[in-house]
Amino acid sequence: MLKKAPYANVTPQDLNIAPPYKGLTLSLIINGIILDSNLSLAEKNKAWLEEELKKNNITNVEDILYAGYTSGGKLELVTKRSAEYQKSI
Repeated sequence: MLKKAPYANVTPQDLNIAPPYKGLTLSLIINGIILDSNLSLAEKNKAWLEEELKKNNITNVEDILYAGYTSGGKLELVTKRSAEYQKSI
């Protein structure tokens, strides 16, 4: 259902402005394997990665399905357990 014009949401395109660029996420771990070259591109090391995983109560890299480092400096994690849980729903 479409909203009438006075009630429609304004988009950046309506205002002729470009939304801020969010950048790309750099993959650091895929299926439990650390991508050393991407870790270097992010200017991070394994010690930093291990510390970040500990903060998220993850002790084994093999438990990670995907880890990505955003251009905003945030580490995004998907564990194998959470992926299995989503499959079962």
